[in-house]
Amino acid sequence: MSTDLLIPEYPFDFSSVPREKLGEYMRQLFRVRCKQMPRILAYIPLPSQYLFHVSPSKERMPSGGNQSGKTFSAGWDCSAFAERTYPDWFPDYNRWPRDQQVKIRLVGGNLQENIQNIMVPMINWWLEDINPVKWLTKRNLTVGGETADGRAVFYCISEKQGLRAHEGWTGHYVYIDEALAEEFYNANLRGTIKYK
Repeated sequence: MSTDLLIPEYPFDFSSVPREKLGEYMRQLFRVRCKQMPRILAYIPLPSQYLFHVSPSKERMPSGGNQSGKTFSAGWDCSAFAERTYPDWFPDYNRWPRDQQVKIRLVGGNLQENIQNIMVPMINWWLEDINPVKWLTKRNLTVGGETADGRAVFYCISEKQGLRAHEGWTGHYVYIDEALAEEFYNANLRGTIKYK
């Protein structure tokens, strides 16, 4: 199987919007579209977010400056795979079959700060009106969850739990909220090798 996929070109033209006004324009456009369709379909990514979403990679780590939309786009991406509801611009090669359960790992440097306080609320926000997630907590920390229909399972882990905790997991996608030491990154990535 060739991994030389041709990434589709960015399908939106915002060239008439001044660069310094693009962020506000996109927020307003999103609000208008949310009145017409579910949030998950209303989302239109910025060009840098688009490249993240159309990547065929199983490990997904958005990067960018502060307040650049990393969590927003990662939350959408994770939720789209969980719900299997995709907008027209999302490529077919990245769509997960509706009849198969998807296993998603959320990894952060700190379970409470990166996962529980940032990623979990964002995923909840994207899915609350169509397929809410029931989250499992231990000692007041979110450690996993499952969508209401059972088609998506989330596993939450932090670097602070040690390398052994990261080994042995198998699943389909890994979302990394912040940079990890190489051995942690590799341990999580190995968990996706079983799946094509």
